[in-house]
Amino acid sequence: VLYQDEITGHARLFFHHVNGTTGPKRVAVVLENKGNKPVKVTLYRKGVAGPHLDYLLVGKTAQENYFAAQDIELLEIPAKSAKILDKQTADKQIKSKELLNGIYDFVADGPVWVKVLALEAKANPLREHTKAKVLPADASRLRGTFPYADRIKIPEKVYDPALGQQVLTLADGSIDPFINGVDATDGSAVQNYGNYGVFYKIFVPTAPAEQQSIGFRLNPRGGVYAGALALKISTKLQPPVGTPGDRTFLESPDTATDLAQIKPNENLWVQFMPPGASNLPVKLIITPESPGPENKGPLEAARQPE
Repeated sequence: VLYQDEITGHARLFFHHVNGTTGPKRVAVVLENKGNKPVKVTLYRKGVAGPHLDYLLVGKTAQENYFAAQDIELLEIPAKSAKILDKQTADKQIKSKELLNGIYDFVADGPVWVKVLALEAKANPLREHTKAKVLPADASRLRGTFPYADRIKIPEKVYDPALGQQVLTLADGSIDPFINGVDATDGSAVQNYGNYGVFYKIFVPTAPAEQQSIGFRLNPRGGVYAGALALKISTKLQPPVGTPGDRTFLESPDTATDLAQIKPNENLWVQFMPPGASNLPVKLIITPESPGPENKGPLEAARQPE
């Protein structure tokens, strides 16, 4: 067992697992109902990629799939029973050193145990989950259950293109703090370095101006970066945007990728999640199309209370 905990209601599962053994393995998510009545689980969003040796590509593809339009899946788990959350993914064989990345948003109408298992290629998850032992945390200790996994950022002021370039820093651990949680397998306190699995909703309202458009770019500050995000301009949802869109990854902090251009007085919603395998933090850069004054500092945003 790589990780397990009991949840009720809304939850997001994010796993990022490299097969560190020499033989093929599988990763399965098992939902166990230990109660005396059935539990209904609604899986309303997921993003899965891999297995593959290109870790950046896996992290990016998982996000592209997560932000794409998709159907809702319904599962009913009988009392004293268990089911596999995603059988198609659980059947994938992961070769040595390959990465599998999964992101699942679901809601359960009753208590259910969520178990992430690493298995031999031919093992049956529904048999193994009852006797499998919990593996100790690895050196990074980046596993746990974290509250406040959705973060809303709303600027204190409407963006005025006359102010020139502004920036918003994401997932740096200081301006944008990392979330804290508990490793449910041993009760220890843990911190999510990088806010992996945290879903950001960023609202950028703009003021009327003479400039023809306002540009938005993403700049990685930690090194190589490959991900995706979703945009909504005013009321129109846009297709997922690769970050970058023209190649697999951004190479260094000196690079950036275009996200969108909007007209003054339009509003932009950005849906963002730190991608697995990429380096953080990142900066969202907001720039008027016409030259303006020098940058007057970061675009301060209100953070969701923790």
